[in-house]
Amino acid sequence: MIYPASAPLRRLTDAQVRHSIMDLVGVELPDGLFPATTSGPEFRTFANNNTVTSAGVEGVMLAAEHVSAAMDLDTLMACGVDEAEADCARRFLLDLGERAWRRPLTVEQAALITRFLDAGVEPREAAQMGVELIFQAPYFLYLDATPGEAVPGGERLDDWAIAARLSYFLLDTTPDETLRAAAAAGQLRTRAQVAAQAERLVADPRVVRAVLSFHQDWLNTWRLDNASRDATLYPTFDDETIDAMRTELDLFVSEVVWSGDARFETLLFSEWTWVNAELAAIYGLPDPGEGWSRAQLDPSLRPGALTRLAFLTGHGYAASSSPVKRGAFVLEELLCQELAPPQDVNMDLPAESEDAETIRERLQQHWTDASCA
Repeated sequence: MIYPASAPLRRLTDAQVRHSIMDLVGVELPDGLFPATTSGPEFRTFANNNTVTSAGVEGVMLAAEHVSAAMDLDTLMACGVDEAEADCARRFLLDLGERAWRRPLTVEQAALITRFLDAGVEPREAAQMGVELIFQAPYFLYLDATPGEAVPGGERLDDWAIAARLSYFLLDTTPDETLRAAAAAGQLRTRAQVAAQAERLVADPRVVRAVLSFHQDWLNTWRLDNASRDATLYPTFDDETIDAMRTELDLFVSEVVWSGDARFETLLFSEWTWVNAELAAIYGLPDPGEGWSRAQLDPSLRPGALTRLAFLTGHGYAASSSPVKRGAFVLEELLCQELAPPQDVNMDLPAESEDAETIRERLQQHWTDASCA
């Protein structure tokens, strides 16, 4: 038996909404249309990152309107030769509602989705209005926690809720037909049943984006969103540089996880990376030419993900690097230690020495000062 821990009500991330809409109706949402999920020191899937504002409500509405206008309604409705258009629209809406809301519809929910048809609205317009309703409803926007059977200390989630959590965890999108069928048959109630579905899902190519999203959050690449550098010291640093750094990290993680041994040790100590011409110049490597190439790095200087440019840039300052920020990450995220100012210490920071030309030399001076060390 599976005994899940309690969890707060959580809204889907912007990426999960985009992926779900693409898989459900084949529409790609433009960047920035749906309210962005807040990025910060925690993983983007944390519930407190995804609260709703009045502006966010408007963004959800605009996104739903875009979907209803952009979808290929003829293909989606797939009306039969002898099928009345109103019947066709009703069938389409009820099917989409069940897939988008990730469980069988109640009588009240079915009536809500088809209310425009029942009010006499022209079938195609009613279908579009129904789609807007479906994608603005909390049943789509939030992961529900509908309880199933009681278990010691609480209640077990029902099969539909487990299916949704499993799919969004591994694929970042809504459950597919096979997973929905398992939920309908009550076949997500044991560890073996859930494990079998998980093994199937990790063979889906879409699992790559979820794995990359996890590593991006873990390595704090959200810090790159507003990264800037002193134009005098770093004259070529721009948005394209940041995009290249993100791509490098994604290619590196992808190779470790999918082509390599998928070991944590490899992630932290590998001596190679992927570079384009711009990043090769930063690393002091030969120009690889067009596109991306795998490159060997100096093992004494560049072991693993914590020395890759995305991480270093995200944990630095506009005019310098920051070993202190990187060290704090290691202590907090790898060693699970909580950093706090030492108690009962009167600390006078030493004056900046003119003899210290690098960050390393300055830190070495701090280490030799008793009040700092």
